[in-house]
Amino acid sequence: MIVPLEDYMILELVKEQESLIALPDIATPEKQESAVFEIKSMGPGYYTSQGTYIDTRADLGLRDGDKIILAGFSLARLEYKREKILIARARDVALVVREDM
Repeated sequence: MIVPLEDYMILELVKEQESLIALPDIATPEKQESAVFEIKSMGPGYYTSQGTYIDTRADLGLRDGDKIILAGFSLARLEYKREKILIARARDVALVVREDM
């Protein structure tokens, strides 16, 4: 089991759905900018350089299952036990896609 630390999140690329715009492949930075990801799990939070603790759930309003769009090219691709993993930091989330509003 992989558990994210600080404000790291494990993400999954959202496939095409009726309620979302068709998504491109995320092979290049330009294409990633319009990609929507789902948060599979995330770390508890982080300390700023001023010593303030930022809770990823309470302070940033993020939760597992949220669909998000990242700011710029802030996605890392890793492989663990032959499983491809996408990670990013919660502080790099630009938008949350809330379909329940």
